[in-house]
Amino acid sequence: MKNILFTKNVFFSIFLIFLFLIGCNPVNTDQTDVIVIGGTPGGIAAAVATARMGRTVTLIEYHNHIGGMMAGGLGKSDIEDRSMIGGIFKDYIDRVYAYYVETYGEHHENVKLCRNGYYFEPSVAESILEEMLHEQQKIKVLKGWRLESAQLIDNCLTAVKITNRKSGISQTIKAKVFIDATYEGDLYAAAGADFRL
Repeated sequence: MKNILFTKNVFFSIFLIFLFLIGCNPVNTDQTDVIVIGGTPGGIAAAVATARMGRTVTLIEYHNHIGGMMAGGLGKSDIEDRSMIGGIFKDYIDRVYAYYVETYGEHHENVKLCRNGYYFEPSVAESILEEMLHEQQKIKVLKGWRLESAQLIDNCLTAVKITNRKSGISQTIKAKVFIDATYEGDLYAAAGADFRL
């Protein structure tokens, strides 16, 4: 189930990036190309993919840590067919495996327990996801920021207002493309999309 949700988030994110690249969004801004709300694994993958395509990204996370459930305690990836894995997730699991080999040695029990990178400690997940973000100079990460509202012009999302949870300082950020990578669809709701509780 998690694999399906992760895959759907990645494909949806790539679709939104594609729309941006063909110019369907008429908003012009110099501030950032793409805003990703949610430092979840899907949000991180979307941010990294976008930056690798040469676009600027602002990744906004409510908590002071990124990685969502993977960095919060879910230390296992439910993958039925590992031959289907590629792209950013393959990069991630390869880094997990390399971490355990470099830290403990190739024949250590912890390397066997990580099952080629598909099982990991939350701190290892967060560290590797942070590393993947920091490698991309076009990504700006804002941790500890709450989404306050979404601004629309002619039914088109143009900006978000966010507030730093510690300082209370608010700012508005404009972008050409927005990706909601929260688990609950916070940006969708703020932008006025229909939803049910």
